[in-house]
Formats: sequence, structure tokens, C-alpha cells
Amino acid sequence: MWSLKLPKKEDAKIIALWMNSSLHLLQILLNKIEDVWIDVHKYVLDDYLVINPNMLTKSERKELSELFDEIGSKEFPNLVTRIKEKNSLRQKIDQAFLSILTFQDNEIEPYLNSLCAAIANEIKEIENIAIS
Repeated sequence: MWSLKLPKKEDAKIIALWMNSSLHLLQILLNKIEDVWIDVHKYVLDDYLVINPNMLTKSERKELSELFDEIGSKEFPNLVTRIKEKNSLRQKIDQAFLSILTFQDNEIEPYLNSLCAAIANEIKEIENIAIS
């Protein structure tokens, strides 16, 4: 179970969005312990990349906070469906972070396609482990 305590509500919104992004998901999948369950050892968390809300501009913080307000109460489909069906909520989150990370508009979609393909491949590997 994940539990984070952040002093500012706006920071919590930003981190919640990050943790629901494909960028974060790929980190988890690539650093998992291969077993029937997905385990991540505590020492691995030290090397995870996490967006630092304090390093964002005022407009970036506002954009992410408004995005959270827009989609935060919406129900997301399960993880596999989110990736395979190019879920629009996940795509909004990913596009916002990639834009902040200085991706150009014409670079975002091809990058997301590659990223989702990598995630789908990792999910397939987990399914194969579970079956065997």
C-alpha cells in the first residue's frame, strides 16, 4: 500500500497524477520482482524518478492542479484496459507530463505509442509468469 503525506494539497494532486501516469507505471513494471505478485523492494524506491512539484512553474502547477480537478473523481478502467485501449484520462495525464518535460506536440503521440507498447509487453510478461 502506498501512503504519502504532503504538506500542500496541490502537491498531493500533482503526485497523484504522476503515480497514475504511464511514465511512473513503466518504472514500477521494469523494477518489479518477478513473481505472481508485483513487488517493489524499498531500496528500489530510492532510485525512482518522481516529479518534484517545487520545481514546476506556477503555470505548470496550475495546469496539473486543474487536470486533477477535472479527472480526479472519474473512474479509471483497470490497468490493462487503460493501456490497450488508449484510455483518454491516462492520455491526458501523460500528455500533461510530457509537455512539462519539454516534449514538442508532434513528439508526444509517437512517444506515448512506444511507451504503451513497452508497458503492454511488460504486462504480457507478467501474465506469462502468472500462467506458468
